[in-house]
Amino acid sequence: MKIDYNESDELIIYLFNNQYNINLNKEDNIERYLKKIFLKLKNYYDIKITGYFEVNIYIDNKYGIILKLKKQDLDYYNYFTSKVDMKIKLFYKKFCFLVDSFEFNLNKYDVYKYKDSIYLYPKNKLTKRELAYLIENSIIIFENDEIINKAKKVNFNIVNN
Repeated sequence: MKIDYNESDELIIYLFNNQYNINLNKEDNIERYLKKIFLKLKNYYDIKITGYFEVNIYIDNKYGIILKLKKQDLDYYNYFTSKVDMKIKLFYKKFCFLVDSFEFNLNKYDVYKYKDSIYLYPKNKLTKRELAYLIENSIIIFENDEIINKAKKVNFNIVNN
């Protein structure tokens, strides 16, 4: 699990394929799973989640899940001082990874170019080690549909020795 805050005060939680076990087709399963995540944030990271949240769940079967939580300011603030309520939206996406070098085994990735930037997309699920290396050396693109849809695939002739 990786946790970030962005400039809009949104909490972003990255859950890799091996870190979740949830049926995303049932709303009550999603709510129960989010409650477990919130409890883990409170117990291990000292992040208390209370109030009304808009929760966007981005899903990529090769990467995992990204949760984006945005707290909403409501007039009935006192009601939510110790409770959590959520508006949940699911987005099935293809995540890509912005890189600035080719220090990767390109046999495992499709390579895309958009404007002057290079993006990688895993051809298959990666091992824990490969995924950790990719995450440490890239920026995950999961919301920018323009990049994901307009990037052009770059073909390389890679010879294995």
